Amino acid sequence: MKKLLLNLLLVGLSGAAFLSATTSASAQNIDITEANNNVMGNNMKKVEGARSKRSISDPTLLPRMDFIDISSWNGELSVESFEMMKSQGVKGVVVKLTEYTTYKNPFAKIQIENAKKAGLTVSTYHYSWFVDEQKAVEEANYFADFAEELGLNKNTVMVNDAEEAEMIPADVTITSTAFKNQLNKRGFSNVIHYSMASWFTNNWLEFDVLGKENSWVAEWPKNPSSDNLLHSDTAAWQWSSQIEFAGISGVFDVNVDYLGRFTNALEFKLGTYTKPVQYYQGERVAYQGKNYTVTQTHKNYGDPNGVPGVAKDLFELAE
Repeated sequence: MKKLLLNLLLVGLSGAAFLSATTSASAQNIDITEANNNVMGNNMKKVEGARSKRSISDPTLLPRMDFIDISSWNGELSVESFEMMKSQGVKGVVVKLTEYTTYKNPFAKIQIENAKKAGLTVSTYHYSWFVDEQKAVEEANYFADFAEELGLNKNTVMVNDAEEAEMIPADVTITSTAFKNQLNKRGFSNVIHYSMASWFTNNWLEFDVLGKENSWVAEWPKNPSSDNLLHSDTAAWQWSSQIEFAGISGVFDVNVDYLGRFTNALEFKLGTYTKPVQYYQGERVAYQGKNYTVTQTHKNYGDPNGVPGVAKDLFELAE
């Protein structure tokens, strides 16, 4: 059945619903730049883009807005902007770091810093193009290199954004597993796979292999409702790309976090001399069953005395 579906896809593929609107050639032959880099849900947006923007008049009628995802197209976003979104229900943000092996989000550092200072949990994503296991390993390394450069905690959620049709013939489950395994080898153990619902229902991304708890599904109903939560047996559900937050320009993707992986405080982790972990004032961390707030921006180079509960000048017990 999987091969039949794949053959039908390849015969009927017109490009309208699957191929990137900004990148027409194979990623193996192009350079992803600021001008043509893709956003999460890019291939769904070509189908769903005509839908109306939604302002939050009565949030109780809509699914929860636990977290958003952003890229360079959203700009810097100030601490105040994140705080306004937090006041409207947002608890986490997924920041695009990289795409293929040629693009790094130039706003990633400031977006991460400002979101953490606002007390939001930060996760990251990589827009994937890999067409074989070797390319998957190369893209995973590129993603991990930038995450380490930014001083991210190794417990940070690292998302494989798999939605480009040219990935399918190589068996996206196999290549995505290679991507995940390489991130694990680099010390990043918290890996989640994102795509549109059809990629999961067609078994291009297989729940049985990847795990529903490691899958984030995008499906944007015309009339989303808090009484009809979809994909509740997975890690998260992206239910709209057209939400407007009061006081903030632009529209945002919004998501329900079913397992808390995108919104719970990250477990504190020691850095090393060569790969320190960056902590920002206002950031939330968990340690030995308790939650703490970072009181001073600092880097941890592996000092065992620089941990929450011991370094009282760096962390305070959260209320």
